Amino acid sequence: MTGNQQAPNYTFMQEATKAPPVAYYDYIIIGGGTAGCPLAATLSQNFRVLLLERGGSPYGNSNITNLATFADTIADTSPTSPAQSFVSEDGVVNTRARVLGGGTCLNAGFYTHADPEFVQKAGLDLDLVNRSYQWVEKVMVFEPQLRQWQSAVRDGLLEVGVLPYNGYTFEHIYGTKVGGTIFDKDNHRHTAADLLQYANPSGLTVLLHATVHRILLKTKGQSKTAAHGVIFTDAAGNEHTAYLSKEKGKESMGEIIVSAGALGSPQLLLLSGIGPAQHLKSLDIKVLLDQPMVGQGMADNPMNIIVVPSPSPIEISLGQQVGITRLGTYIEALSRVDFIRFFGLTTPTNETTPENTKSALEIIERLQNAGMILEKTIGPVSTGYLKLRNRNPDDNPMFVLVPSTNTQLIHLPASFFVLAAPNYTFMQEATKAPPVAYYDYIIIGGGTAGCPLAATLSQNFRVLLLERGGSPYGNQNITNLAAFTDILTDTSPTSPAQSFVSEDGVVNTRARVLGGGTCLNAGFYMRADPEFVQKAGQSKKAADGVIFKDAAGNEHTAYLSKEKGKESMGEIIVSAGALGSPQLLILSGIGPAQHLKSLGIKVLLDQPMVGQGMADNPMNIIIVPSPSPVEASLGQQVGITRLGTYIEALGRIDFVRFFGLTTSTSGTTPEPTKSALETIERLQNAGMILEKTIGPVSTGSLKLRNRNPDDNPMVTFNYFKEPEDLQRCVNGMKIIEGVVSSKAFSNFRYPNVTVESLLSMAQYLVKNIQPERSNASTFESWEQYCKDTVLTIWHYHGGCQVGRVVDHQYRVLGVDSLRVIDGSTFIGSPGTNPQATLLMLGRAEPPQVLIT
Repeated sequence: MTGNQQAPNYTFMQEATKAPPVAYYDYIIIGGGTAGCPLAATLSQNFRVLLLERGGSPYGNSNITNLATFADTIADTSPTSPAQSFVSEDGVVNTRARVLGGGTCLNAGFYTHADPEFVQKAGLDLDLVNRSYQWVEKVMVFEPQLRQWQSAVRDGLLEVGVLPYNGYTFEHIYGTKVGGTIFDKDNHRHTAADLLQYANPSGLTVLLHATVHRILLKTKGQSKTAAHGVIFTDAAGNEHTAYLSKEKGKESMGEIIVSAGALGSPQLLLLSGIGPAQHLKSLDIKVLLDQPMVGQGMADNPMNIIVVPSPSPIEISLGQQVGITRLGTYIEALSRVDFIRFFGLTTPTNETTPENTKSALEIIERLQNAGMILEKTIGPVSTGYLKLRNRNPDDNPMFVLVPSTNTQLIHLPASFFVLAAPNYTFMQEATKAPPVAYYDYIIIGGGTAGCPLAATLSQNFRVLLLERGGSPYGNQNITNLAAFTDILTDTSPTSPAQSFVSEDGVVNTRARVLGGGTCLNAGFYMRADPEFVQKAGQSKKAADGVIFKDAAGNEHTAYLSKEKGKESMGEIIVSAGALGSPQLLILSGIGPAQHLKSLGIKVLLDQPMVGQGMADNPMNIIIVPSPSPVEASLGQQVGITRLGTYIEALGRIDFVRFFGLTTSTSGTTPEPTKSALETIERLQNAGMILEKTIGPVSTGSLKLRNRNPDDNPMVTFNYFKEPEDLQRCVNGMKIIEGVVSSKAFSNFRYPNVTVESLLSMAQYLVKNIQPERSNASTFESWEQYCKDTVLTIWHYHGGCQVGRVVDHQYRVLGVDSLRVIDGSTFIGSPGTNPQATLLMLGRAEPPQVLIT
């Protein structure tokens, strides 16, 4: 069989170069990611929808498709990589998706629902939430088969008291559970882009490699501001404009929906002149709405790990289970990850390779059979902020947030499989888009939310879905579980995974492919907790179109459709992800006025909260060498503790790819690490157990670096800034210590290898772009370990938060016809893994659509 997943026949999908210079739609969705794809599919049922995706299609990319090449996508730093890397201002390396399907093309695939509190706070209708979850699960969620490594982690979690065992469930419940995965039985990834099969082909237009530069805003009457279009460029650099449709003499009833992600959405609002006035002015962006909260509240769940070499063969696995503790942490595990790519090492070595890098490579060479146990902090409490670095929408904004690192898998020696692409007659390259076109809805971002959104809206409307990446079909790295790490390490310009580094210094990834994060993650599927569902009057401007460029650089414009003399009834929906959505708002003049002006962006709406509240769930790990065979596995189960952490595990990950060690370290291999490795000899097996922090409480902010929408914005997550997050990490790591020492885990642990030696090895392997302590590879305390080994679990969120930038219907405050539907709207990360919630939102939240 071939290794590439065959692309569906999406007749509505094309390169942005084919878009007309000007077009009109009822809804314009920016970001074809985890939320943008379901959003576009839903709206297309009743409206003409445009979905704009800055990346390409995930189809045909084996690094996205295959579980074994997971690390390859994250490690791909090419300009078109589906994973765009960035470094937070905290110094943590991170990644944002740049592909249709968004984060679902890059993540470890774990699928689980949001916790009940998240649903409650969002004010969501529980019945609609459950029906939306089921709508997603029919297409892209599977039950994982736990093999040796993942089974041992599960039993270890139960032995140390992460109880009860809840079996296979999507629900967010304290204890240990097996969640869903977006990898099928053949280890092929299914992404949010697959949800576009629900779309009404006649109601949806998906444009790939369509980079939105700003949202067009206009003043209605004397004081109301409304979004009425977008400006985007294609791959050739040509400019296009998409407007919201309207009848003659009437205002458009449609909307622009920003689903560009936790970085992209606040970034776009800032670029559009909506954000803190001072920041906008510093970039010479015209202040259209002074909104100081745009880019605030940025948070990332910190992750810490322990790598465990195994003396016995173990499977390749990503996230399959989770331990949900009551201590504020989640515990998960991976196994046989490509550590060279995961830790950022380069091979082969030569006479110019620094000695410390050679030593690290020698360690990695012995970790071909190792697992990793990770802890990620719930919440977190700590948050940061996001600001633009410049006015280039292609550049990542500055992001100060809790960092996270790439989880990656080793290539299996077996042949790769590529799933047959669906016959999506509506899918085409943006180069084929007319210069101008009109739609009822324009969705920006064909990711986890954007794809179901487009499919739903297309039932009743003409919908344009714009995805900056390509198709996931035909890409074996996306399709196959064994290629999980290959996607994350793919740094090519067309990679589905666009890497970035938060300002905290944590390496991260954002999706750049149709399907978004579902093309990249570990496939774990779990619904949001009930609280998330339950919880989920000023002058306005109106969005009426978008301008995007196709892969050839040609510019196109898509407008919201409207009857002569009437305003458009459609909307522009931004689903470009937690980075992409705030980034696009800023590029469009919606954001902090000072930041917009600093980049020379006209301030259309001074919205200081755009880019604020950025957060990332920190993750920490332990890698466990195993004397027994370990299967290749990603996230399949989870321990939900009462301590504020989740515990998960992966097996036989390609650790060489997984760990992104830099060449800037100093000194030689620590003695504890040498001792552990000398005992283990040459390893063929290892797994990883991880802890991730609930929440987190810590948040930061996002700002633009420049006005290029292709560049990652600056983002800071402020990992562990709040003591509560750090304590949760400590609690979670102590649970992992108990799991590794448990009787249930004895067959997968060398008897003469101490937990302390494993911790020292992890401290030596895990490197972020942070100031390094002289004794950073020596275990001193759990608190210091959490800080030294923090990684990203790619659950960053915030920047366009509900109640700050958007209302509870996800409408941008102060702007008509413009919504943001993606993870950038989250106050906290829902449940143990957010992708199920994002997919559900894409189905449950489209306006004017009755879902039956």
